[in-house]
Amino acid sequence: MSSSPCAEADPRASTARGSQAPPDGAGARLGALVARHRWAVLWTTALLLAVAAAVGAGLPARLSHGGFTNPGAESGRALEAVEHHYNAGGTSTVVIFRSETLTVHDLEFGEAVRTALGDVPRTVMAGAQHYWNTGKRELLSADGHAACVVVGLAGTGDQAKDASYERLRRLLHVDGFTVAYAGEVPLQVDLDRTVDDDLTRAELYVFPLLFLLLLLFFGSLTAALLPLAVAGTSLAMSFAVLRLLSPLVPVSYITRNVVVMIALGLSVDYALFVVVRFRRELRHRGDPHRAVAATMATAGHTVLYSATAISLAVLGLTLLPFPITRSLGIGAAVTVALAGAASLTMLPAVLAVLGPRVEAGCVRLPGFGRAGLGRAWAEGEETGFWYRLGRSAVTHPWAWLTAAVAVIAVLSVPVVGLHLAASDLRTLPAGAASRRAQELLHEDFPAAGLDQLQVVAHLRDDIGGEPGRTALAHWQQRLAGLPNAQDVRLRATTAHSALMSVTAPAAPDAPVAEELVRAVRALDPPDGGRVLVGGPAAVNVDVLDTLKARLPALVGYLLVVTFGLLFLAFRSLLVPLKAVVTTTMSLGIAFAAVTWTVQDGHGARLLGLQPAGYVGALESAIMLMFVFALSVDYELFLIAQIRELHRGGMDNASAVVTGLGRTGGLISAAAALIVLVAAAFATSPVLTVKEIAIGVVVAVAVDATVVRMLLVPATMRLLGELNWWTPRLRRRTAPSGPRPEPLRDLGAVE
Repeated sequence: MSSSPCAEADPRASTARGSQAPPDGAGARLGALVARHRWAVLWTTALLLAVAAAVGAGLPARLSHGGFTNPGAESGRALEAVEHHYNAGGTSTVVIFRSETLTVHDLEFGEAVRTALGDVPRTVMAGAQHYWNTGKRELLSADGHAACVVVGLAGTGDQAKDASYERLRRLLHVDGFTVAYAGEVPLQVDLDRTVDDDLTRAELYVFPLLFLLLLLFFGSLTAALLPLAVAGTSLAMSFAVLRLLSPLVPVSYITRNVVVMIALGLSVDYALFVVVRFRRELRHRGDPHRAVAATMATAGHTVLYSATAISLAVLGLTLLPFPITRSLGIGAAVTVALAGAASLTMLPAVLAVLGPRVEAGCVRLPGFGRAGLGRAWAEGEETGFWYRLGRSAVTHPWAWLTAAVAVIAVLSVPVVGLHLAASDLRTLPAGAASRRAQELLHEDFPAAGLDQLQVVAHLRDDIGGEPGRTALAHWQQRLAGLPNAQDVRLRATTAHSALMSVTAPAAPDAPVAEELVRAVRALDPPDGGRVLVGGPAAVNVDVLDTLKARLPALVGYLLVVTFGLLFLAFRSLLVPLKAVVTTTMSLGIAFAAVTWTVQDGHGARLLGLQPAGYVGALESAIMLMFVFALSVDYELFLIAQIRELHRGGMDNASAVVTGLGRTGGLISAAAALIVLVAAAFATSPVLTVKEIAIGVVVAVAVDATVVRMLLVPATMRLLGELNWWTPRLRRRTAPSGPRPEPLRDLGAVE
């Protein structure tokens, strides 16, 4: 084997090469198979990548809107009824015409609005309702200088309505008037456009920064490029799969961005672990094919379990009946599976081809010679910082355990004030045109009832007859008599139904608004009829109620998946239990972080956000799944190394110290890469993306340091050999090599 320009002499390598036992197991056989057929694997990957690029190119045209409400909930059914009874057809956009010189009572004002609307073809606007064709004074502003028009956009489906909206904006121009657009479609178009800009910015900055960090870690241009190649491959294939799934499962713009964040983070993480292990095995074994087999038997085995665990965990989001969570659950699971597949097939094939040339293009780093941080941190296990930290944690476990728990407890304090609510227009930046228009609609047209509590009453008797009118009037009177029910108005009627609006005295996420929704729903409907309650406050209630109802199943699913896979991976009862407890601690810190920042506004200027006063309920469920999955990921990589050493003959304490020494720097580097990716998305002005990213950044940073580097080693020292105890299922396996000497002078447990 030719010497690599970046490879430094390793005094252990010359003796180790002759004494290394050949790798065994399914992972080793997979590695040997991939190495033997490396070119076939690479050509197949290239072919699949070309097909994926062609298919994935059609994904943007298939992306959908929203998905944050439960269509089967009462508020969803009420929305359908409101659209049918009140709107002019299609999905509504509210157009606000304002003149600083004319009032709505001037003939010129009405003539200008009617002329502008008359010039819009039916292929764009299915219909319109305004003061001049309905006589409804609530469609006029309180100051008399503005009028709103409820427009039904032509077309079926999100893409068609978006096209109609964009054409409407181009066609509606009135000299001397300002025209603003509020409603569902303008809000969603602005949201999607902002999220699209986020993705472009992330791709522009994240890839170069990831490359610089990987170069710092590896000290080799070739090695640094490999994780990025895996990330690019998994991303391209993920987009193709999402495109194929889009007719069956709505895929939103936010789903695409979160998938990119996961693909970049986990692909780089998996490739990092595989490449580092390959470099070590190559120095010890000499032959690239044997090094690949050994790498797959160890790091590959862990990657397989990690990808399986995370894929199954995020699939739990499909248990929630919201289109956005189902879309994210499936998209994330596919992405993680593809990241794992690329790391177990394409990457080892490339490593088998490169061999020692994986060190090509070495870069000298001051203080680290030519080896990069990977050698300095991950492989100097008996002299480095992480070894010394592990030795201290094992020597003084109670002190480190107490300190770690205290830090976690302090950081988790803000979660006490957590206030969950359904996301609203505040998820958009304050400067977004549609958000400003929506706020103007609320301020200038409070009587229009377009963003108030909306009540649809279905009656048995015809409202045109005396019995029906009497029943409706009586029920409306009872509705107006409810506590906190203000300004109850009849908006529209059909033969057997009536639409009413009710003003709540507070914001939709306030407790008094929730109480009003529940009071209206508890009110007995008209004789022989039924009532549907909708509007923002009702949506908030339904989202929270749905989450509360499904949370036990979601948590149970997570616990079963996590415990089951960790038990299979380590044949231990206490390791999975410990992982669940420590991961719960990381979750507490994540929720505390978003409470402190997004809800309460601390660091708002630095983070570029306006305090929302709440934490998004669905965003919290999504964050819960991702943080839980990433925490289990780091647990797997750390415990896998410790178990490998323990099975090789080391006692528990020695295995913990050496395992932390070998993986501490590696896990820290992997966490830094995920933090970098998530931090890039945390700069998004969209609150939904920002909230998830902030939670991931803080949780991963604390989990990879305080939890995995201090709490876990101290706990494993205190549990001793109980870490590896399995009731009646444990098979005793003879050590596979000579028993290493135990660590000396660890001292008593303090």
